[in-house]
Amino acid sequence: MKRIAGFLFVSLILLVMGCNTSSNVQQAENVQQAEEDIQEKKEEINRQVRSIYLDGSKEMVLENHKKAKELFEKVLDKDSLHAPSHYQLARIYKKDNNWEQAEKHIRKASVTKPENKWYKIEFAKILKTQQEYKEAISVYNEVIKEFSNRPDLYLDIAQLYMIVGEHEKAIEALDELEKLVGVHKRLVIQKQKLYLKLGKQQKAVEEIQKLIENNPQNVDYYNMMANLYVKTEQYTKARKTYEKVKQLDSTNANVHINMADLYKKQGKEDSAFRELKRGFKSPALKLQSKVQILTSYYSMSEMYSGQKAQAFTLAEILVETHPNESNSHAIYADFLYKDERLDKAEKQFEKAIELNSSKFYNWESYLNILLQKSKFEKLKDKSSEAQELFPMQPTPYFFAGIAELQLENYKSAEEYLLEGQDMVADNEQLEIQFTTYLGEVYNELGQYDKSDQYFSKAIEKDPSNSFTLNNYSYYLALRGEKLELAKEYAKKAVKIDSGNPNNQDTYGWVLFKLGRYDEAKFWIQKAVETSDDPSGTVLEHLGDVFYEMGKTDKAVNYWKRAQKQGDTTEFIDEKIEKRKRITE
Repeated sequence: MKRIAGFLFVSLILLVMGCNTSSNVQQAENVQQAEEDIQEKKEEINRQVRSIYLDGSKEMVLENHKKAKELFEKVLDKDSLHAPSHYQLARIYKKDNNWEQAEKHIRKASVTKPENKWYKIEFAKILKTQQEYKEAISVYNEVIKEFSNRPDLYLDIAQLYMIVGEHEKAIEALDELEKLVGVHKRLVIQKQKLYLKLGKQQKAVEEIQKLIENNPQNVDYYNMMANLYVKTEQYTKARKTYEKVKQLDSTNANVHINMADLYKKQGKEDSAFRELKRGFKSPALKLQSKVQILTSYYSMSEMYSGQKAQAFTLAEILVETHPNESNSHAIYADFLYKDERLDKAEKQFEKAIELNSSKFYNWESYLNILLQKSKFEKLKDKSSEAQELFPMQPTPYFFAGIAELQLENYKSAEEYLLEGQDMVADNEQLEIQFTTYLGEVYNELGQYDKSDQYFSKAIEKDPSNSFTLNNYSYYLALRGEKLELAKEYAKKAVKIDSGNPNNQDTYGWVLFKLGRYDEAKFWIQKAVETSDDPSGTVLEHLGDVFYEMGKTDKAVNYWKRAQKQGDTTEFIDEKIEKRKRITE
């Protein structure tokens, strides 16, 4: 029985072991199947990701960025760590100037695939644009370790070092770049500037010296060296270097301009001007360079602080050296115009326009001179020429309108002014002038309602324009209408421009029309005293005032003075003959 029992026990153990083995095998098979399923699923996802990414890349090539973006985002829905899709999205957002999203995606791509150098380069560039300079420098340094033969990377990191003020490291980066590309003018100039910022003048000199050693016959490099000496106040060395330039190239005109600057810094004004004249007499020196120098004389403070004579001398030399260049005559004309030498300015602008009629500024100045000289027939003709050349510019129509107004061709004046006014855009002052002169024209045409409307509109837009205030109030006084309004405007004009005899006379004449003769006498007499050569109109007005005040002898005396001057009413002779004021 014991042996049977023992046998049964062993049998049971074997049976149990057999069951366990069968279970383990089944579990192992299940795990393997699960792993295979997972792997198959992964492969399916990878296939889908590759397919979608490929489609997105095709859309990128076709520049269908919106569609490409949708596809790359779809990739990330399936695989959030898909670095190529992050990279492509960064490129798309970069094109859209959405730098925040571009940085987010390129950072993800770089972290996911740190071994990818191209991702790092794009990452560094985006960080630079985002002004995250410190991190950008760190990334550039990583990239340069792997791309040590790429010049653009050294240039980028040097720029970043300059931005953050680490000039020594910027120089080191440029030195590495120089090892790749050799001695280059652009690099040398940049390193020279950095050495000057660091106060290392000798190092800056050594940089320029490298250029000279590479090409000892290039006078530009000697000029650069001399300019550096001037900048660092080593004037003796600068002068000797400029002399070297003259030896190498006796026709070099720039050296005269540079030496003029040197002498000016040393306070040697006569020597400086002598060199300037030599430079200006050389046809080799570009006209534009000479014009730029002359523009430094443009400000009134310089023109009238002992520099005016120099400016005119240089301008005259400019015209003599470049007689067939429109710009030389134009700048000389400008100086003459500023100095109120209108006759010569007119001739120079005419020559400038003859050589090149396409510069509107010259036409505008020229027409203004003709207006100031009261050459109304010529102003009318030249304005018409300007209109043909610049049909959409309102100014020529404005000048033509004024010319026709002065020539008493009032309907033509109206046409020009209305046409030109329609062209004015974003120039309120010009709009006001058109409005004012239309008021003048309609006054002469006897269309007083229109005249009042235009004058009122002009005053509303520019209530401190004494010309408009004065003229409108004078016309109202002549008509004997709205005299209180005329008095208000005339008084305001006198207050704005108190020394103007026209304003004084108008205010006095308005007061005269209101019967306030004592006040009228004060202002019109003031106009006579203020003017160097009082007009016949003002003298006649004062005569009228004295007549109404019962002072006939004084009245006749002023009427006779007015008669000699001219520009009086048609009744002046009858007034004198009959010794009485005639109004109609």
